[in-house]
Order: sequence, then C-alpha cells, then structure tokens
Amino acid sequence: MLRIELPKHIESVINTLENNDFEAYVVGGTLRDVLMGIEPEDWHLATSAAGKDIKRIFKNHYDCRKRHGVTNVLENCSCVELATFRTDGQYEKFKRASNTVFTQELAQDLKRRDFTMNALAYSHRSGLVDLFDGISDIKNGIIRCVGEPDQRFKEDPVRMLRCIRFAATMNLKIEDETYEAITTNCSLIKKVSGERICAEIMKTLMADRQIFLLFDTGIGDIIMPEVSKCFSVWQNNSYHIYDVGNHSLETVYNVPKNPILRFAALLHDVGKPKVRVKDGRGVDFFPNHAAFSATGARDVLTRLKMSNKHKFAIINLIRMHDVNIRPTEVSVRRVASQLKKINFEDLIALKRGVIMAQNPKYMNEQLDELSTIERIYNQILEKKLPIRIKDLAVNSDDMKKIGLKSSAIGRKLRFLLARVVENPSLNTRKTLMDLAIESEKPSFMSNNKK
Repeated sequence: MLRIELPKHIESVINTLENNDFEAYVVGGTLRDVLMGIEPEDWHLATSAAGKDIKRIFKNHYDCRKRHGVTNVLENCSCVELATFRTDGQYEKFKRASNTVFTQELAQDLKRRDFTMNALAYSHRSGLVDLFDGISDIKNGIIRCVGEPDQRFKEDPVRMLRCIRFAATMNLKIEDETYEAITTNCSLIKKVSGERICAEIMKTLMADRQIFLLFDTGIGDIIMPEVSKCFSVWQNNSYHIYDVGNHSLETVYNVPKNPILRFAALLHDVGKPKVRVKDGRGVDFFPNHAAFSATGARDVLTRLKMSNKHKFAIINLIRMHDVNIRPTEVSVRRVASQLKKINFEDLIALKRGVIMAQNPKYMNEQLDELSTIERIYNQILEKKLPIRIKDLAVNSDDMKKIGLKSSAIGRKLRFLLARVVENPSLNTRKTLMDLAIESEKPSFMSNNKK
C-alpha cells in the first residue's frame, strides 16, 4: 500500500481524530500536489467529525467557514484546516451551493468535487482512496470532470476557469468531453462575479504555457473581448512575426510572474485593432496605440473588479510601454520623472517582454540598448539624482509660504521637477524657491503694453 510522508502536525491531527473513532484524510488539491511532486501551499483535511466534535477534541480551535463546516485547529504551533464531510445542496444563480448538507460518508464528499485529480483522499490507515480514477488522470496529465461535465459547470461556471488554470499552470491536457463542455457552456461565465473571474485569471496568467486556452474555448470572447479581437489583427510590419493577440501572449510569458506585469503584458496592445493604418506599401502602423490600449485595459479591469491600486498601475504601465527612452542620462531621468503609480524597473521589464515577443532579427540590438538604459537608471539612483517630487529640495509647505494653495502647489512642484530633471544642479532650496517665486510674477506680452 502506498505510504505518503505527512508533516508531523498533519499526522498528529489525523491520529487524534482516528483515536476518537472518526475518519480523517488529506484531500483535494493538497493530495494532488503531493502526488505530482509539488510542494503544497496548504494542507487540507476532511473528516467525519462534526464541528462540535472537533471543538471537543481539540483545545485550540476556531471557526473558519462555519457554514461549510470548516474549523481550524492549532497543532504543534501550526494551523490545520478541518472540513466535515459534506455534499453540496442546491446551486443557485450559477455560483457556490446555497446550502451544505453534512454526511458521514467520504464517498459523498469526494463525489461533489470538480475534477478527478482533486477527488482523492489519503490516510495511513486507509491508504489512497481513488473512486474516480484520478491517479490515472494525474499520471496521464489529464483534467477530467467528476461525473457529467455539463452538470459540473452548470453548478458553478467558475469551474471552467479553474480547469483552464490547472491546464495552463500544470501543463495538463483537458479531456475531450470536459473541453467540449467548456466550449458549450462558456456563456455561463457571464453569471460569475467579476471578483471571482479576476482571481482565476490572475492565477492563470502565472503560467508559462497554454494561456491561449482562455480564448480557444470561447471564454475569452466573453470576459475579455478586447483581447479576443486582437487575434484577428495581423501586424504586417518587419518588427513583428505574430498577430496582435499571440504577440500579447508571448509578451506575458516573457515578463516576470507578477500579477501587475502579466496583466499589463496581456492588455498592452488591446487598442491596436482600433488604430491600425496601412501606408502606401501595405505596411501596418498603429499610431497612438498605447493611449487607446490604456483605455481598453481600463474597461477590462473595471469589469473584473480589479483593485484600484493594481488597476492604476497596470493602466499606467500600458500607457507608457511604447515611450521612447534614449540611452542617455537626461532621457532616462525625463521618463522616470513622468511615471505615476509604477516603477521604472517594471516599465523596463514590460518593454523587455514586448521586444522578446517581436521579430528576433532585431531583438539583440534592442535588448542591449534596454540593458544600457537600465544601467543608466541604476547609476541615477546611486548618485541620488532627483527624479520624483519627493526628491526636490522643497516641498508643499515651502510652496504654501509663497502663497500657493491646493492644486497650484502640485502644478508648481511638477514645474520645478521638470527643471531639475534637465539640470540637477538646480536642486537647492534657495534656487528652487527663487524659481517658484519668479515663475509666479505676472508677465505681459509686448503688445499688451500698447
């Protein structure tokens, strides 16, 4: 019988429950990860013990999701999540079951789960419990629904996104019937809240492959039509070898696994379908596409209920991604001083990803120049040259002393920063105060003196 090595605190909890005549197992995604050689982020246990029994047996406990029968216990200074065996009640409005029915049978608990690879259980006493051939699917790299795929997805359409996420992040193949059920039921994703969709998309974008499944299944057409349209826009330009959509996916793969950068990579060219023009030779150009893409990205992220902090960072990265930065200190200082809610390092990372998703013929030259720009930026930081308002030798209090109020203060500080970026030697309190005062003096055109 297969024996899986369990952390001591997990083994201790299971033993305690079994010694009190209850069943207890490691279940779901935790067990799936262990069997796939992936370090689990969390250890989840399912048990025949009801919440009141768990609280009686374990001194240190607290309700986590009481409605779903989940109780956390503290064992050997570690928190362990315990869920009472359950079956899901009636699903309403295409989201999680509205009520939970607890059961004493492990089989009923496993039967309600989404995919066979997640419908597994293990304990030292019972060994590996696999009622739906999940082990075989794991060995063959297949995602398959438990039971009827149509029913699983109609119960909770977000499972379609989970299926795609698992396929992308774990490099698995979606079984044919399961895949067909996604394409048939993809419109049901409209019933899912933006927050739940966003959470799944964010995890999917951390993958190194198969993100295209979002769009091949038709789900992308519904949740991100701005991106879907990009796959039909070819870029007849010597710098490109992909259509806009596939160029965007390649950019995703080439930026660091950071949610802000990956969303920015996916959405950075969504404005191109609106602005494409051809010259007399049939070559495609996309004037001002960064601004249009920023607007399109705002629409997508607003629908997905993205947090304002992340949304503003992504939009500003997209707006700036095509800015021309020359490999000179002045040019780098100028661009760095214009950034809002984003870091220069992130802008460089996005630009690098974009270049790597273009024609490799020009890639090395562009990447070398980008490395030079990055080196210049680091030198600017080492020299502590001013590139932000906070780097100025004056502040808002100083501006108040010369009589400025509210928004005028911000405008004046930005004016001073622009001067200092061009000439860092101006960054002294006396010089900047003089500049601020001088620029406030009324000036008259000569023809106004007539």
